[in-house]
Amino acid sequence: MTPMLLSFVLALATVAEQPQNQNSGPNVAASHSGGDVQQLKPVKPEDPVITVSGICSEHPAKAGDSAACKTIVTREQFERLMAALKLAGQPVPASGFRQFAQAYVDLLAFEEAARPAGTASSPEFRDLMDLIRLRTLSEMHRRNLQAKYRAPSAEDIDAYYRQHTANFIDIHLRRILIPRRNASVADQEKYQSEALRVANELRERAAKGEDVDQLQKQGYASLGLSAPPATDLGNRRITNLVADVRDEILALTAGGVSKVEQESYSFVIYKVDGKTVLAEESVKDEIVREISRQRLESALKEITSGVHPEFNEQYFPSPPSLPASPNSSASSPPGPAQAPRR
Repeated sequence: MTPMLLSFVLALATVAEQPQNQNSGPNVAASHSGGDVQQLKPVKPEDPVITVSGICSEHPAKAGDSAACKTIVTREQFERLMAALKLAGQPVPASGFRQFAQAYVDLLAFEEAARPAGTASSPEFRDLMDLIRLRTLSEMHRRNLQAKYRAPSAEDIDAYYRQHTANFIDIHLRRILIPRRNASVADQEKYQSEALRVANELRERAAKGEDVDQLQKQGYASLGLSAPPATDLGNRRITNLVADVRDEILALTAGGVSKVEQESYSFVIYKVDGKTVLAEESVKDEIVREISRQRLESALKEITSGVHPEFNEQYFPSPPSLPASPNSSASSPPGPAQAPRR
């Protein structure tokens, strides 16, 4: 197979994924006729699976001799192509082999048609093939590294669990949230001062064991606010909490209450209802993914860290830097996995 065809086939490998039947594929040894199953002779590796008449595999056809030309693809050649596509991250299901084979034949026909024009020997074609080669090598090496780091040892998993036990603590968390602003109040500064006083009072009462739901309702009523949000945040992992309060909440024991946190839009008090250390076996898959991710990231960084390009600034001017917004961090909404900021 010529490099040109292989590169085109790699780009073409977009056969739709279909549910695979265990008995489907090009090497099926049975056919159905009238309800009877007829056994077929198995296809050997050297047997042709595609025979293309009218295209010469070795030399261009002479005028009037195109009908005598044939290109033959054996089972071994075809399956090597399928294996290459799979390695390149573009696997073709067995149910799509025939559809892909027809697309491959079409590419052979286009190659034959393009040959007289000399496209394959043009500088543009060579440059494009070089870029495709680099991209394909890069992707294949990346996938090799992914396979290399996919399965860390049991010892590595256990060591990671012991070193990061805090990440596997399930915390049942409740929260009292008092808005720092009230659109219905003219004097926002006075309102915020009163809201902070109320939040501090609720925090002291929560620390003494009073019910968090009732405290938040009372706080809202005293500030003329309505519809307080739910206080129960459910079980949260420490890694999914807002970074500003993560260490404080981790240090709290069951029943413990945080200080009043001044977050972007609210005064917030967190209460820990309980903590559970998750068993290593229950988080094993998560640990495997994290170790694999870290090792792959380190390997990829090592590849590029020793390469230091110098760009001609006259030809490649640096993009203008955007001015940082002074309130960008405060106005950004929290990620979906974090304890919400208000």
